[in-house]
Amino acid sequence: MHEFENQNSRAGHQIMMKNLNFKILQKLNPVEAERFNEAANKLVEQGYLIYHDNNPQTLELTEKGFDTLY
Repeated sequence: MHEFENQNSRAGHQIMMKNLNFKILQKLNPVEAERFNEAANKLVEQGYLIYHDNNPQTLELTEKGFDTLY
């Protein structure tokens, strides 16, 4: 969510997973990376983000996620 906030995202804005891997996941140890994935999955389950499993894989900020950020 912090990455969406940093980019002043609106609902519908997408972030490519490869960008998150480059900016965030590469810097995490295996336990932190697993927790990151668990947290991202929870945000999807709770309706804050939508995961798109196409090429490229993306996370999309929902209206609910936008309202929570701002």
